[in-house]
Formats: sequence, structure tokens, C-alpha cells
Amino acid sequence: MNDRIGVYVCHCGGNISDVVDVKEVVEAIKNEPGVVVAKDYVFMCADAGQKMIEEDIKKHKLNAIVVASCSPKLHEITFRNAVARAGLNPYVFYHANIREHSSWPHSDDPKEATRKAIRHVKAAIAYVRHAEPLEKIKVSSTPAVLVIGGGIAGIRAALDLSEMGVSVYLIEKDPFIGGRTAQLGPVYPHGEKGLEIVKRLIEELKRRDNIVVFTNAELESVSGYIGNFEVVIKVKPRYVLKMPKNLEEVVKACPIEVPDEFNYGLTKRKAIYYPYNGAYPEVPAIDHDNCTKCGECVKICGDCIDLNQKEDTIKVKVGAIILATGFNPYEPKEGEYGYKKYENVVTLPQLIRILELNDWKELKFNGRKVKRLAFIYCIGSRQERKEEEEANEYCSRYCCNATMYLSTVLLEKFPDLEVFHLYRDIRTYGKNEPYYESGCKSGIVFVRYSQSEPPEVVKEGNGILIKVKDLLTGGEMLEIPVDLVVLVVGMVPRENDKLNSILKVPIGRDKFYQEVHPKLRPVETTLTGILIAGTCQGPKDIKETLSSASAAASKAASIAIKKELELEPFVAYVDPDKCNLSKLCINECVYGAIEIKSYGKKGKKAWVNEALCKGCGACVAVCPTEAIQMKGLTNQQIRSMIEVMAKG
Repeated sequence: MNDRIGVYVCHCGGNISDVVDVKEVVEAIKNEPGVVVAKDYVFMCADAGQKMIEEDIKKHKLNAIVVASCSPKLHEITFRNAVARAGLNPYVFYHANIREHSSWPHSDDPKEATRKAIRHVKAAIAYVRHAEPLEKIKVSSTPAVLVIGGGIAGIRAALDLSEMGVSVYLIEKDPFIGGRTAQLGPVYPHGEKGLEIVKRLIEELKRRDNIVVFTNAELESVSGYIGNFEVVIKVKPRYVLKMPKNLEEVVKACPIEVPDEFNYGLTKRKAIYYPYNGAYPEVPAIDHDNCTKCGECVKICGDCIDLNQKEDTIKVKVGAIILATGFNPYEPKEGEYGYKKYENVVTLPQLIRILELNDWKELKFNGRKVKRLAFIYCIGSRQERKEEEEANEYCSRYCCNATMYLSTVLLEKFPDLEVFHLYRDIRTYGKNEPYYESGCKSGIVFVRYSQSEPPEVVKEGNGILIKVKDLLTGGEMLEIPVDLVVLVVGMVPRENDKLNSILKVPIGRDKFYQEVHPKLRPVETTLTGILIAGTCQGPKDIKETLSSASAAASKAASIAIKKELELEPFVAYVDPDKCNLSKLCINECVYGAIEIKSYGKKGKKAWVNEALCKGCGACVAVCPTEAIQMKGLTNQQIRSMIEVMAKG
């Protein structure tokens, strides 16, 4: 038990002392059992404040330290380092947060704020009284990274890692890499086509010899921990071995036709296909779900195709994993704003493919020229939750910018086109505000509708009639006849049930992958060594996606490049003398960190793999004998803190 404790209360430049009476706090705790030094100071985090702690540790032979100040998110490491510089173990330190927990929330009641601060500090003293020296967990690291997802986020992350000298295994579930961006036409801000962006990334990728790309590949299993993940990848057969010289003839011979997902079902493709010129890998693929193996393609190109090709399994070892699995555009329900009920209703991604298929030379749909076009915003985003129904309550962010930019491009190409925007709100955020201004000046008609009274889409002759109450004219009912309705759909996460069951990455309420902290740790997950990038985390545009990918790559490289990693020691441990092997802890641990191990004469007991343990404490809660405890937060420490707080 630590009996020479130093306690330091910070004024935080007035953030604390303007509300909390720090002098009273010091007076109240200076006679607590074990307290040898009790002081207050204007800025404990300043060099002078840290120096004070270091000198007192040496002078008074202190064996535990408490600092009561701002959030530990800001300066816990600062004070741990100061304690360590004085020769004391950094984990016999406790950071009491009396700014966010006392002065700020209770600024209207200084007396009670002070009383609360005193209780916090007394609890901190009780904690360090039972604190024990801890050492960081050290593990080796493999200089390789697995990137899951071959869209622009995955490719960008792979390229950045490659530049830093890290080997990369890039796996993509589909037969070709490039993702959703390859399906786009001109994108803001410079009008470069999405396919051109993808091709530039792929050309760069092809020049790297430390990136291995697996297409038609899925993650089969993962074991291990940060720095030492053992990964099993299942690669489905492609059947096509090399590019046939007579590809068009081979494709024509295939009797199977299915909707072309690259064009969102607007066109058909064969079971053997090559989606677009420049697709990578530069080899066609055979759709194994629809191919009947009739052999017609083999008759034409011979040794280019092997229909007997088998599934392969590959094992690799990596130091970190980046998830970049992308998104899907929201698929409106049948009948939602006339979707699939009327042929004149399409989604924004489908409109882009229509324009690309026509090479932007004309705007026609089903053989008819489109003269009047209406965009309806917020389809699949900002939905209102009704009872137990699922709803996408988030804003997809990119949609307003994309629609506004596309409208201005359309009006430049087709100046006689009449364009209507039916919206709830328009959010051309940041540097994209000029698109809205350009749209206003270009002749676009804006109609604002209420969420409670959305537009009604009905069939009228060969076209569509939209009925809507315009809030901008005091709720006047408008009837707008158009040739084509475009539903501006948001982003939804891909369905990754198998992947999610393997990795167990946290998922937010919006169903996208959840980061540890949106500002302080924006690409990390609670699973150490597993990172997220791009739109699998939430809706992003291309620039934000690539920035996110580079951030994840930097974080992954910081793991993979190091020969040895140091992990925080706040993990579970087992006292074999108390363990009765109830196995409740093993069943409770979602990370697979607890195993059964022989302790010699003591027999088989539970054992914790420290590198796998995330320190969640779930195992501690279910142990009937308290044999399993958390380093740095034992039941004894928790009880002593509760007892002190309860006394007031």
C-alpha cells in the first residue's frame, strides 16, 4: 500500500479556480491517510508545475501521485511522463478531472462544485493508495498491412503504405478494383471523371512491387493481435487466365445475360465480362453465380479460360488491418416517389450512368428526349424514425454538392433543359457553396418542401406530374410536369455480415463502422490495430475519402514499421489460487483473449492473453470468485473509491 502520496490541485488558469475553491480542496485532503504533500498551482501542466512534481517526488520520497485538473484526455500522458522522469512508475498516478466534472458543469453553484471536487480528489487518493507499478506490454510487429476493399480508399491507403516501405495485401470481394468511383461521371470541383481518377490510382498501383492484389477474395478468418495478425484469405476462381485476343467474340458467344451492376441494372451483361476499358486486373472475369459452364467461351478462346479452376486459400501475417469496404447507394423502396412503379423515375447514380452511356451527347431516356428534369433531395437520408422502423437519420453530405454540380454541367451541355430542385434543405458545405450560387444564377427552379408533406409523384401521359407544397411561396400547391424524376439518394453501409462476425468491429447506430473518437482518434477502432478508412465509416465525398485513407495508412504504418510495440498495461489478469474455472469469463470475452492453461500443480485455470485483451472488464463482472481482475483498476481500488465518495 502506498503511504507517501503527493496531491496537486490545478487552477487551470481560472477554468477551475473561478468556480472551485482550490485552497479549500487542498485543506480538505491534506490530512487524508498517506498524503505527504498537498499543493495547488495555477498551471500544473506548465513546465514549472511538472518540475514541482518531479522535485517533490525526489525530496519527499513520494510513492504515488494525484493531479486534480482538466480532462485526462489532454494531460494524463503529460503527468505520467513527469512522474516517470522523477524515477517513479508512471502508473502509480491518478488524474482527477475536476474541470469537466466539477467547475464547468456546476458553475452556477461554486459551493457544491467545491464539495464535489473534494470528493473526486479523495477518491483519487484512495485509488493510488492501492495502485501497483505496471509495465507496458511489449509485442513484436510484422511490417505488412492488410487492406480490405479495393475502392479508392483502399487503393490510396495501399499506395501510401507502399511509399513508406510497408508491404500491402489488398483484397477486393469483386473481380475488379475501383469501387463506386469508377461509375461516376464528372465530379466536383474540377470536372474530372470518376473513372479517370480510378485509372490514375491504378496506374500508380501497377508500378508498386510491394502491393499484392487479390480480387474475388474475402476474409475467411483472423487470429492474433496488433502487430501479429494471422489472416486467412479465400480467393474464388476467376476462370479467365489471360485477356483473349477476340474478347468481343467470346462475350457474344456467352448465352447468359444478367443485369449489369456497373450500370445499376440499366443494361445487361454476359456471364463473362470486362466492365470497362482500363479495368483492373486487365483480364475478364466469369460470374460464377450465373455461369452454367456451357463451354461456349472455351470453344472460341481455348487456353485463355479454365472452367475447372478451384478456389484457393492464402495465409498471410500482418501488423495491422485497414477496413475500406465502401458504401452502397440507397435503394428506394418500390413505389417510393414512384421508383420502379414508373419508368420515368431513376436515382442519381442511374442518371450518371445514363449520361455516361450516351457519352454526354444527348439526354435521352427510353428513347425520348428529356426536356424537363426534377431532382428530389434527401432520399434515404435524414429519414424520420417511426416507432421500431429502421431509418437513416444521418445526412449523407455529398448529395447536395453532387446534385448542384451535376445540374450546372447539364445546363452547360443542354442549355434548353429545364431543371427543378425539390429540397428540404440544401447543404453545399465549406468550399462548395459557389455551386449553389451558380445554380441559382443558371435558371434552376428551387422548390422547398416540408418533411411532413413530401412531394407526390404520379404518372401523366408519357411523363410524370409532381405535386408539392412550396414553402417558399407560403405553402402554395404546385403541379410540375417533367419528363424524368431523379431521386437524390444517400449512402448506406455495405452489408458485411461475414466480415463483421469475423472482426467484430464496433458498428454505430447509423450501421457504419464506429471510430474510437471522431476528433482525437478518427480512423482507429476499439480493436487495437484495426483501422477504418473512407465511406465504410460514414458518408464522404472523394476528397474526404482519400484524406481518410491517407490518415489510416499513416496510423497503420506507425504500427507495422516498428519492430516492437508497447501497449497500455490495463488488461485483465487471473489469480490462479482463486480461479475455480467456471469458464464464465471465457464465454463473456468477445475478443477471445481468455484461454484455459495449466498452472502446474494448481491445475488448469483461466489465462489472459494480454495482447488480445482490450481491458473492457466484462470478464471481471461475471467472475464468481473475483479471481480475474483488471490491472490498474482492481475491485479493491473501485470499492475504496466508492466508500470515500459515499462518505461525502
